Amino acid sequence: MSLFDARLIGEKPPAIAGGQWFNASHFPPEVLLAREAGKPLLITQDLPGKAVLIFFWDYECADCVAALPHLNAWWKKFHDRDFFIIGIHTPEFEFAKDLDKVESAILRSSISYPVVNDADYESWKAYGCSSWPRLLLVDRQGIVQYDHSGKVNQKEVEEKIGDLMSG
Repeated sequence: MSLFDARLIGEKPPAIAGGQWFNASHFPPEVLLAREAGKPLLITQDLPGKAVLIFFWDYECADCVAALPHLNAWWKKFHDRDFFIIGIHTPEFEFAKDLDKVESAILRSSISYPVVNDADYESWKAYGCSSWPRLLLVDRQGIVQYDHSGKVNQKEVEEKIGDLMSG
């Protein structure tokens, strides 16, 4: 399998399932209630009209951690302009399933956008992931426009985000 996975380009993204959500207060109130009830997140239903970056990561993955400052910067730069980031923490190792360790990594990395702990690999499997990190960009109509696994190319992703925001 290539590091670039175009399987989801042109498709609606699968639901985002998982367990504990962190920073979920950034969701609109009705979406927050659905998260608290354990319902999966549906991008097109729950975040209509927003461009969305989906980021699969593990706090033990060096390439994932290296990308976090860029995601934080994009959140600060674009989240007031109908742009949303969803982090999906999918642990590579059993010890990384520990919620306290995940929360500590989120705090240490100053992550403000919502993150779900995907300890049971529900979203990982639904998206067909095979490596960390994986980054997808979904346009305002709810269609995946960019799908990349491996080291994040900050310049390329920021250009793609700009395209989504202007489109």
